[in-house]
Amino acid sequence: MTLPVRSTVIRIKLTEMRESIDLVQQNLPDSADSFSGMGLLKDGIYKRTEYAIENVFDICTGYDFPPVCKPEVHHCKGRD
Repeated sequence: MTLPVRSTVIRIKLTEMRESIDLVQQNLPDSADSFSGMGLLKDGIYKRTEYAIENVFDICTGYDFPPVCKPEVHHCKGRD
């Protein structure tokens, strides 16, 4: 994957993270008791939080976009 494509993927993931965090902030109740009684909405908040964290890991580990490197480097063979 080329560097411009990789940068685009990272920007998309950052946008998705921001959107998820904004949704969680907008829907987070004032107290833990209120949160406990939210049912499916609570699950949605957990899922959105999980999705944002997964995007952080994807960016940091390079998941879904292989490193930009020379094919002769061992860890990059077959990944161009």
